[in-house]
Amino acid sequence: MTSELLVVNSGATRTLILNRPEKRNAMNNPMLAAMARELDVAAEDDSVRTIVLTGAGDYFCIAEDSDMRALLYAGDQLNHLLTLNGQLEPLFTEAPRGHP
Repeated sequence: MTSELLVVNSGATRTLILNRPEKRNAMNNPMLAAMARELDVAAEDDSVRTIVLTGAGDYFCIAEDSDMRALLYAGDQLNHLLTLNGQLEPLFTEAPRGHP
């Protein structure tokens, strides 16, 4: 089985690639869990200066997978998504200005 989230490192840039092109990269629970893990890892890695989020194939992300709608409304995943902003903000604010 192919990973639903690919991670590519190039210098100080870590690229997260949504990898469900046959589903137009619709989010599902495994993809969100993988993304949360990778963002946690990136936040702890001093060598990561930039995170790029992109999608495989012709689409970035159509939305959530139909199987995931119930999980989003249940609240656990939605709460976790909301906390990602708090994890990403320090990555943006702590990077020195003018850093390539």
